[in-house]
Amino acid sequence: MSTLTPDATRTSFVTLAGEVASGARELAVAHGEQLKTEIKTHAIAATTAVAGLILGAVLAVLGLIFALVSVVFVLIQYASLTPAAAWGIVAGAIFVIGAIIAAVMWTKLKHANLVPRQTLNSIQESLQWITRR
Repeated sequence: MSTLTPDATRTSFVTLAGEVASGARELAVAHGEQLKTEIKTHAIAATTAVAGLILGAVLAVLGLIFALVSVVFVLIQYASLTPAAAWGIVAGAIFVIGAIIAAVMWTKLKHANLVPRQTLNSIQESLQWITRR
């Protein structure tokens, strides 16, 4: 049998509940700080990767431009084309390739389903479960 009075039991419970709440708050603050540090680290890494990606894309485009200019000179030299004809062939080929890629991607984009069906279904199921209780 307990020797504590009801007031002592209540005080002990209130003290314990206060300590649990204080511990939970401290834990939440610690997790918040950890999350902030982790997000900052990931953001710096992502920024570095994006900068590298942009640099790589710029260099690739410059390389493609120089390669296409070389193709024009090859057509002029070895196919005996006029400069205008060589530039026209290269420009036309680039245009056709670009148009095909754009058409394919446009079709994919038109048929893309951007609505998160699984998440919506899950939310709907949860709401139905809650309302049935």
